[in-house]
Amino acid sequence: MHLVSFDRCPYVQRALLVCREKGVQPEVTYIDLADKPAWFLEKSPRGKVPILEVDGQVLFESQAICEYLDEVHPDPPLMPDTPLLRARDRAWFLYATDVVLPLRFEVAYGTDEASWVTAVGRLAHALRVLEGALDGRDWFSGDGSRFGMADVGLAPVVTHMELARRNGRWNWPDGIPAFRAWVTRMLQRPTLAQSVPDGFEEAVLAYQRGRDAVVLGQPA
Repeated sequence: MHLVSFDRCPYVQRALLVCREKGVQPEVTYIDLADKPAWFLEKSPRGKVPILEVDGQVLFESQAICEYLDEVHPDPPLMPDTPLLRARDRAWFLYATDVVLPLRFEVAYGTDEASWVTAVGRLAHALRVLEGALDGRDWFSGDGSRFGMADVGLAPVVTHMELARRNGRWNWPDGIPAFRAWVTRMLQRPTLAQSVPDGFEEAVLAYQRGRDAVVLGQPA
């Protein structure tokens, strides 16, 4: 099993988190997305990471890869055991993909002050939506009683935005106590730190500095 990755990619992090949760050790190759090798472009239908090579087949899209890994390595299970709750997990996984993670990029790497302020507000709104989804729950997945696939989908938000909080001018917004408690629970899982490569924080900071990212500056 061969996973093709990029050192700062939140979507690859999801697949690695599933592997770490299950004690699976894939072969991992890190590529430079600014200089994609020809062999990768031949394999990846969208020219994006992650891709997972298994028995001569190439899987792409982090959600499909994570669900495949959960099915072939069922202990511990990450998808809920009823159709309704599985659908719920997929919906929040997609919400993270389409809404939260793109806003994470704008806040962590944005280079225009006015646009950055707007992105900060939009991310705060998205996190308050997630706050509502955690009402009476410890976890996003399933019935809320245990870590699962919806939490995997949102996990990169914790990793990337905690770096923005520690190293920059951004902070978690007010009014999201349940979400903040979930962030604390996520940070306490050893597998979260194991889902990013050595040197991850340094790579993020170098990229932010190279872009002169607003988040690293001082408030206007």
